[in-house]
Amino acid sequence: MKKQFARLFCALGTLFITILFIGCEVDSSESGSRNVDINVWGVYHGQADHYTSLVNNSSGSRPEYFDLRQYGDQLEAIDNHGIIFRGTIGSVNSEAKTCSFTLEGKTTVGNRVIVNGNINISGSQAIMEGTWIEDNLYAVLYGKATAPAQSSNTLTIAASATTISTNGTATLTASGGTGSYTWTVTTSTYGSVSPTTGYQVTYSATSSNGTQTITVSDGSTTKTVDIKQQ
Repeated sequence: MKKQFARLFCALGTLFITILFIGCEVDSSESGSRNVDINVWGVYHGQADHYTSLVNNSSGSRPEYFDLRQYGDQLEAIDNHGIIFRGTIGSVNSEAKTCSFTLEGKTTVGNRVIVNGNINISGSQAIMEGTWIEDNLYAVLYGKATAPAQSSNTLTIAASATTISTNGTATLTASGGTGSYTWTVTTSTYGSVSPTTGYQVTYSATSSNGTQTITVSDGSTTKTVDIKQQ
């Protein structure tokens, strides 16, 4: 009886540790992604005016399309052969609606592939273009998809006045973006902002006959406003 109880206790302990480990893995994966101000998911097909297939050369059968899924800045693409490519979004220009990306996968004959390029949202189309790199092969990738809906949460900056005199002030207000704002001035001898963080700050001019450029950043995007001092 004691032996049976010991076996049951060990089994339950092992199950608890396994569940705990799995839970940690899930949390780690989720925390590894970051939010980006662009949506690029869609099915990117090769175009007849380029190479018909998505890639103009490959050591195996060329992929005809990428079914691209997006989870924050994490990307997963499945081609028409069922091969999975994984990667990330790099730099993002939310105003131009373009971003860099990297994907890694294999060809149909098992050769490692790295895809580097850019995705640009242009009207109703999303355009993917880049390079397809194998150990002994370099090719070009080009495809189009129907553009997904984009976030309208663009970083903006507003000033209560854009012309002030010496010792004058202007209230600056940021909105959109990530909601975390940092403010800087280009020429500190012209004036300063206070505080330097937060959605609303006050700019105070300490000189005249100059133009101050004030920048707000949300960590990934910046906006500027010029204030003329007279």
